[in-house]
Amino acid sequence: MFNFFSNRKAKVYREICISLLDEADKKFSMLPSAKAEILPIVDDVLNQAPKSFWDEMTYGEIEKGAYAFIFNAASDIAASGKYHIGYGAVNPLSPMQTFRYLAYKCIDYAADHGELTEEQRDNQKRIFDYNVSHAG
Repeated sequence: MFNFFSNRKAKVYREICISLLDEADKKFSMLPSAKAEILPIVDDVLNQAPKSFWDEMTYGEIEKGAYAFIFNAASDIAASGKYHIGYGAVNPLSPMQTFRYLAYKCIDYAADHGELTEEQRDNQKRIFDYNVSHAG
């Protein structure tokens, strides 16, 4: 197994993820932590990535990759039904609002960096909300 703590690029990736998660948890401090849910997934993926994966990445790609990963993790968890109390009904005491904030922030990041058009940005947000509203 690759020890990601020995690789500078992997550490940068993890630091970007932690920064996003800390910002979201601070904004929604009254809710359970999204970081507690997502960071173990980040660490698992980092441990499974071969060293060659990091050797080929630039620092710009690492930032984009971290945002994309957080978006996917937040979206998957939000649409899983884990935090729903019924079909389409979200538990108001869950970190769902934090996951939505993270997903939207990552979508905006992708659009701001030329990865998505404005129309695609709006569509991604609608898809996120649709998936959450049809889970549970």
